[in-house]
Amino acid sequence: TFPYFLRTVPSLLTEVTFLDDVVRNLFGYTAVAIVHSDDEFGEDSEAQFSQLAARSVNGVSVSVLLRLRINAIVSQAYDSLHAEEYEVLLKSEARVVVILCQAPTAGAFMSGALERGIGGSGYLWLGNNGPTDTATYTEGVLGSSSAKWRLRVMKGYFGSQPSLGVEGSRTA
Repeated sequence: TFPYFLRTVPSLLTEVTFLDDVVRNLFGYTAVAIVHSDDEFGEDSEAQFSQLAARSVNGVSVSVLLRLRINAIVSQAYDSLHAEEYEVLLKSEARVVVILCQAPTAGAFMSGALERGIGGSGYLWLGNNGPTDTATYTEGVLGSSSAKWRLRVMKGYFGSQPSLGVEGSRTA
């Protein structure tokens, strides 16, 4: 055994470089929608991803850019606060969504999107491990602790962190 074990957390640049590479080289997409939170993590991730995408030879264009208010998650009015964002995403016809938020913001937004028909078959959501966090789907955050609902939200999700036991998600 080892007396000490240390783990380093990857930088934002590492995560967004991975996502940019997956979008362009693995899947060959040329346009994405970006949904990011208004905290430091979301703002920095969006800026770095957009910069990488624009600089690449096979550039990825950002067809929709949505900024989520993270304080909305604690409010009962979460759905109404983001109704405009859901409508923009739905009307955009974007089918590849890069979500750059931490849990529970990402999971809550993805749940609301799925309820409105933005997700599931025909959609690909990419991001970090935020939406796969078990705590995102506990009582009080989304009003349900349903494992089935969590699995529905995660179908079609491709993340940059190891799988956290979510069937139907693809992680690398």
